[in-house]
Amino acid sequence: MIWTLLLAPLAFGGDLDTQLLEAHGTVDWTAARVALVDGDLDEATLTEATADDDWRVSLTASAVLSWRADADSAAAIWAAPTLESRAGTPVFDARVAVDHPAVLAERLVHADEPTEVRRAAVEQLRRTQGPWDVWVAGLATSDDDAQVRAICAEVMRYAEGEHVEAALRAALSDDSSDVRAAAARGAGWSKSGPQLIDALVTATQDGDHVVAGFAARSLGWLGASSAFDAVATVVDGPEWRSRLDALRALERIDAERAATHPVVLRARSDADERVARAASQIAGS
Repeated sequence: MIWTLLLAPLAFGGDLDTQLLEAHGTVDWTAARVALVDGDLDEATLTEATADDDWRVSLTASAVLSWRADADSAAAIWAAPTLESRAGTPVFDARVAVDHPAVLAERLVHADEPTEVRRAAVEQLRRTQGPWDVWVAGLATSDDDAQVRAICAEVMRYAEGEHVEAALRAALSDDSSDVRAAAARGAGWSKSGPQLIDALVTATQDGDHVVAGFAARSLGWLGASSAFDAVATVVDGPEWRSRLDALRALERIDAERAATHPVVLRARSDADERVARAASQIAGS
């Protein structure tokens, strides 16, 4: 009787969203996926679910459709090995998952793989078609691995939409300084950047000087005039790179004001030659 229960196929009840969410959250994802692929959910209903507001529903529906459409290609994506980049880090072949990104995203979420491989999967997803950004935005705020959340936040710069702003805003408040730094660095390049100026201003006061420096740099790229004073505080920070980023940001925001600002004039005597040189150039002396 016990063996019969263990070998029985999984079944999910309730409406479609409930079934997909239950499948997404199950421990044995492979069994759950097989149950959904072989189940009686119709294509039209699943296709509609791919645009669901809940990224978990969207991803699960998309993955099921991919396995139904081309099981051989899906299996190849699930098992695709990584290559080694010039930097010695894992990367996926550029052709992997181009037509079926949901399978790679499914693997990212459910396969038990090293952090480096999962980060490579995120990098590859941004090169694919489909709503990869919705799925990655969801992972940016929910994955247990801070390094995976960090790369998710970083690639948000290549996407746009309300979900991007929400993901980056949450990442700027993440418990991990690596995640906050990735979000602060990418926000200046994001189309959602102007909506994140308030969060970036807050980030200039982050206890981690790397985060503060990236926030200052992004505010400079955004030309955020309202953030001038906040950026100026970073020039007095403990790390030369952050001070240099802040100086350049001040110049981008308002070159005339920066040229005579006390913090810039003081920085001409900075202990770091690169910072001192930049400050002198901004001040015109």
